[in-house]
Amino acid sequence: MPRKRPQSSKRSPGRSAGKRATSGGQRGRGSGGRSGGVSAERKAAAKKRPGAKPVGKRPATKRPAKRATKSSHSESSHPASSPPEASTSHDKTGSTGHAAAKKPATKKATAKKRPASTRRGSQSRPRTRPRRPDPRLPAGPIRLQKFLAACGLGSRRACEELIETGRVAIEGKTAELGARVDPARQTVEFDGERLKLQPRRYFLLNKPRGVVCTNNDPDGRPRVIDLFPPDQPRLFPVGRLDEDSSGLLVVTNDGDFSHKLAHPRHRIYRTYKVQVAGDPPRETLEELKRGLHFAEGRFKVHDVKPLKKQGKSTFLELTLTEGQNREIRRLMARIGHKVMTLERVAFGPFRLGRLKPGEFRELRADEVERLEALVARNLGPS
Repeated sequence: MPRKRPQSSKRSPGRSAGKRATSGGQRGRGSGGRSGGVSAERKAAAKKRPGAKPVGKRPATKRPAKRATKSSHSESSHPASSPPEASTSHDKTGSTGHAAAKKPATKKATAKKRPASTRRGSQSRPRTRPRRPDPRLPAGPIRLQKFLAACGLGSRRACEELIETGRVAIEGKTAELGARVDPARQTVEFDGERLKLQPRRYFLLNKPRGVVCTNNDPDGRPRVIDLFPPDQPRLFPVGRLDEDSSGLLVVTNDGDFSHKLAHPRHRIYRTYKVQVAGDPPRETLEELKRGLHFAEGRFKVHDVKPLKKQGKSTFLELTLTEGQNREIRRLMARIGHKVMTLERVAFGPFRLGRLKPGEFRELRADEVERLEALVARNLGPS
């Protein structure tokens, strides 16, 4: 009978340490009579061998995947029992005690950090001439009153009066009528305040009675500009309505716009609703269309028609092509019918509408364009 060879408690290095026996008896003999697991001697021997895998059951948690970085040490130099954190920190540095070299920034990243003034194609050439403050003004010197009107001081005729009174200065010197100014290069002052071009604004106002149209009233009466918020640019009314009259009034800071509305050559009609005392006959109303002479010249209306009667008074609709000082009141007084109430209901293409006394609204862009087209049509081909 062949003699049985005793089983060694140690396994050769070539055999797998994790291989288990197939039967319970073999497990008992290999483990010194124990019923499962691996002997303590085999575990101790596996720890002494460098590079050997741990013997026993694998842990339930998976190790994090290592980064594919080059290292000066081989993986075998680390013991198998070292935690994963140690190898991770070694991978980040690349070598013990030395930090990994930073990669140079790419061209794309460098372009993002580059200031806008040094980018390719963005560096502008130095300007030999300063930029004009407003494209609506022509380049080079212009008439001083035109610049003042663009700054919102009034119509060109009103700005001429300001120049004659010595309230306007160019580069610190009092300006004279007929002077020219380059807004891009010279400084213009009005009453010691430097003038700057402002954004153009256009409003329709229903002026109430008791309010004056002048911007400077020594008597301290309520003014038209007092009806607007204080944060608005410098405004002025186009034309005038006397203190006892009410109705539609155009308020703006555009001198050229004011000139187009007010000049009789542009034929912008003004329509009034007037209540007069008595009942003027048609023959008398025709005299108003033919015109009456006054110290300032010949006053006349473009059209007149009766609307209705109320008691001992009559309502008329009068249309004028230009507005003189208290023209309607003086005309009606000349023919013997005193004006009781006077209200302007239309100014060119603009109507009073539903605006209540003291209320205003801003003109739309299409309404301003409509006026420009009306002026061009009235003037005809030049």
